[in-house]
Amino acid sequence: MCLQILEDSLAHPRLREVPNALIDKLKVHTARDVEDLLPHLERRATELTDRAKRKLERLR
Repeated sequence: MCLQILEDSLAHPRLREVPNALIDKLKVHTARDVEDLLPHLERRATELTDRAKRKLERLR
């Protein structure tokens, strides 16, 4: 649902226009946001990798 809302929003050119002041403000937090997300992304990647390995093993 959230992804669909985001995609719909990006489909409208007017909604992609972001003032430079806001972009600069958001950039200040980008490194921290990525740092906060990495553990969750790494855990998810591990889960998906393990799931794929199990499926491949069943195919043997």
